[in-house]
Amino acid sequence: MDLKPIHPAGILDLGNLLREVQDLEEAMRALTADLLEVEDLTAGQRSLLVELRRGPARTMARLARDLGQSRQHVRAVIHPLAERGLAGFRENPDNRRSPLVELTPGGIGTVRRILHREGEILAGLAPRMESAGLKTARGVLAGLREMMEARRG
Repeated sequence: MDLKPIHPAGILDLGNLLREVQDLEEAMRALTADLLEVEDLTAGQRSLLVELRRGPARTMARLARDLGQSRQHVRAVIHPLAERGLAGFRENPDNRRSPLVELTPGGIGTVRRILHREGEILAGLAPRMESAGLKTARGVLAGLREMMEARRG
């Protein structure tokens, strides 16, 4: 197979943008880990707590679908949260074998503290950015994501 070099306009710029996105993701992971260390939580636990805050109590299977994770993963994340009193189980009137998972008052307080600290960081960063530039960047990244998803089929 004879491979010819690809040199469309903007390929270097696109590559640089993608590297910047990867670097941003690494910086965000490190900052998130620092924020969550105060609460002794992982990023996965944070995601699950925030998801529970968004909606009504749900089964683990439903939470897994909503998060795009396996049931086994959700089970492994939720049980330590339940042991710490941040999440709890209650009877499911539709299926006795699949209890509903919900936030406890302690979990609600934890999520509030996390989101407040995250909000403080964003409040410190936002004034340094132009709103129009942020909207443009969001549009570019959303368009790029959509094109990549379309390529996957």
